[in-house]
Amino acid sequence: MVLELARIFENEGSRLPFDYVVKTDGSGIPADARFPSGIAAKGVVENHCGMVTLTGTVDFAYRAPCDRCAAEVVRAYSIPLSHQLIRQLHSDETDEYIAVENSSLPLDELIYEDAILALPMRFLCREDCKGLCPICGADRNEGDCGCKKPSDPRLAVLEQLLNE
Repeated sequence: MVLELARIFENEGSRLPFDYVVKTDGSGIPADARFPSGIAAKGVVENHCGMVTLTGTVDFAYRAPCDRCAAEVVRAYSIPLSHQLIRQLHSDETDEYIAVENSSLPLDELIYEDAILALPMRFLCREDCKGLCPICGADRNEGDCGCKKPSDPRLAVLEQLLNE
């Protein structure tokens, strides 16, 4: 979806609401199966006292493997959307503003990037996930696998004393 913002930049007090679902099937952005139902965005672009802002919310479900046990994790997220829009940047070294060239703002890529940046660094199926056994690969959340923890070879002599 592309928002045409010429009228918004020129008229103080004007608003342009949007309610849109970004398809993650590769049509507008690169295909991404981690978003099973797309990314829903709802908000408004408005010119208030000469400052053009884009505000709203982004709602999506995200699918990823658990970082400890590799189980499939699907979580729902709702994040705020807030950006300052300007017609052109005077310096490329700022990310505080989004330049809207030709008064057209492609919304798909902006919403996709915001969703990706809002994701946590680690995905866990649950907070107390015990992960996989490093020896046999069994899921420790389902029970103890019974593997004997390997001992440190530097302590082998001490272990022999304990076994005598």
